[in-house]
Amino acid sequence: MTSGTTTRFTQSIPSSFLNARLKLARLGVDDPTRLDRVLEHVTRLASEQLTVERVGLWLFDEAHETLSLYLCYTRSTQSFSRELQSIRVEKFPDYFAALEERRALVADDVATHAATKALADLYLTERGVTSMLDVPIFRHGTTAGVLCHEHIGEPRAWGAREVDFAASVADMIAIYSEEADAARTQLELRKQEEELQQAERLATIGVVARHVAHDINNAVAPIMICAAQLKPLVASDPNAKERLAIIINAAEHGAALARRLLDAAAGHAPVRHPVTVDPLVEDAAPLLSAILGETRSLTLALDAAEARVSSDSVEMVRILVNLVTNARDAMTDGGSVTISTVVVLDEVRISVADTGTGMSEDLKKRLFTPFFTTKPGKGTGLGLAGVRSAIEAMKGKIQIESSPGNGTTVTLRLPRVQ
Repeated sequence: MTSGTTTRFTQSIPSSFLNARLKLARLGVDDPTRLDRVLEHVTRLASEQLTVERVGLWLFDEAHETLSLYLCYTRSTQSFSRELQSIRVEKFPDYFAALEERRALVADDVATHAATKALADLYLTERGVTSMLDVPIFRHGTTAGVLCHEHIGEPRAWGAREVDFAASVADMIAIYSEEADAARTQLELRKQEEELQQAERLATIGVVARHVAHDINNAVAPIMICAAQLKPLVASDPNAKERLAIIINAAEHGAALARRLLDAAAGHAPVRHPVTVDPLVEDAAPLLSAILGETRSLTLALDAAEARVSSDSVEMVRILVNLVTNARDAMTDGGSVTISTVVVLDEVRISVADTGTGMSEDLKKRLFTPFFTTKPGKGTGLGLAGVRSAIEAMKGKIQIESSPGNGTTVTLRLPRVQ
């Protein structure tokens, strides 16, 4: 530690502080993610203007018991660090009392200054700090942090203009923090507003669903009646008999979905029971094959044996219909869909894989967002969102593997039940 006279640093250009303040005034934080970049710019500018080796931004915890380093700029290496350092308030009462009492803590010689001597003995001297200019950062009437300027070399005498400039920088940091908080609040409000709008849309759909379910029942009824009357007429034609069975199956599934819509609109949760997966998929295969059409093929690779999941046939068929429909729409020029089942430990996995166009990572992130659709004018954006909701209600998970040009595989992972 060097003792004796101190060196006075002066600005070679009288207007340099003014120019620096103008630069700070032009900065803004309209996005909370920009705050760190702005603070880096500020600490670098302060170091250059005051010709100090280090400028650190320290912040108090909520209890105001600990001061921790948030960001430090080192002038000689032109680098930033966020090294974990903290100071307990109770260990340095003189230092923290001075911060509360003064606009700035000006220590021309940290080894002899009453407020910094304890810090010098424990921390500053070993780091080569001889002079220090610390300015409190005030927010909401309390000290939120400290902007610390550490000088290395011969002790220096801080000038009034330097102290004033450091104080103005600390004030600007407080303003930037307030702007970041305001921007963060605006983002949160917009998010809540979007969620509220979505909830309102879903509530409206619930009301409409009741009317739709009633109309579906009315539409399906004559289909089932006429199909039943046609059974004797096609008994001798295997192809027509098979097609009629698909029609009846689809009509029955539509009627079951209508009942489910009415239950859901009335707030009744679906009643689940153990369902054997492989037979259910086999029974649904003709309907799923018809959905794919003649230019696309359906293959079953069922290996779950007698494994069961807690669901019901209507719910599971609805899920498969949604997944196969999406697969069909992704294969405009033909292709194939493979539905496979397997048991892994205590989990039954049902996979629907297609040979379609695949999806990008950005698209996969939005797939389960209600009302988001990749088929404008055709899709509602509710299919996959409903599938995920149903799978999660069964305590299961849904995974999607896809990449552009390599098709898509949707895997349902459901707990196995006895």
